[in-house]
Amino acid sequence: MSQGINNFMNGLSPELRRAGLKPKEGLHVLLKVQEKDGVLFMDEKSVERVCLTRKATEFDASFLQRCAELAQVGWCVNTNKCFDLPAKGIHSCSPYCVALKRESLEGGGKYSKDKTKIYDRINAYFANALAFVEEEGEKERISVFRNFIHSREKLNALFGYFQADFDEVKDKEYIILYLDEAIEKYRQINERYLSDKLFNTNEFNVMVGEEIYGTSDFLNGFPMKKPFLSHQSAAFDIAGRISGKMARNLHHFQEIMSRNILPRPLPLFVYREELQTEELAIFSKYLSEGKKI
Repeated sequence: MSQGINNFMNGLSPELRRAGLKPKEGLHVLLKVQEKDGVLFMDEKSVERVCLTRKATEFDASFLQRCAELAQVGWCVNTNKCFDLPAKGIHSCSPYCVALKRESLEGGGKYSKDKTKIYDRINAYFANALAFVEEEGEKERISVFRNFIHSREKLNALFGYFQADFDEVKDKEYIILYLDEAIEKYRQINERYLSDKLFNTNEFNVMVGEEIYGTSDFLNGFPMKKPFLSHQSAAFDIAGRISGKMARNLHHFQEIMSRNILPRPLPLFVYREELQTEELAIFSKYLSEGKKI
């Protein structure tokens, strides 16, 4: 099954990969790092655009679509592999993006239950995110972003610039802060993050050439701490490994299927490449016409 899905994803066009992508429900805020006389800084003028999805108009469509694309390459694989452990309150996994729910902030439903408040975890989030940044210039820009929001006072001051919209955010909705950077920067960090997080465990990772191979996390648990799920008489530790590229394809397949744009069950053709090509052409035609597949 995994190989069939991998083949299907290899043939999927960029348009089909983006089809049905929607922004998270909540408040989307685009910010920029400013520069004056060689000094980087952020202030009230750093807020470029704000949009609450429930109040969005047709004029917000392109902005929200961009937000959806940035969030897609800035999100955690799952909350067990996020940068905010063990609390799991920040669901983004990018130094260019911070995504949290209103319920985690002061006045929210989960605020009183959190032992360490989300305001006090922002520095730790950025410390984890910066581990995936290699360029010193980018680290400096991201540090300016972190210092702009890394306390309750500073985050509340930011929300005060668009208080009316902030006050309308519901408990279960997101507040997502994006740095206005090229999506290629988001994607580069995301590739490094996925290379580290897409396998079930890193314990059995091996390098073959320039490709990492490890244990699949696709619909698959790893029973290291549950001996009753392990093969006690097996002469091997794991059944097999998959490549990092296949792990990405399987992860993206799950994400695409969650958008409900492809038929269920989904026909996969394993041996006849021309059948898969025709299938993808049909999907593209229906989506371009706005029809349900």
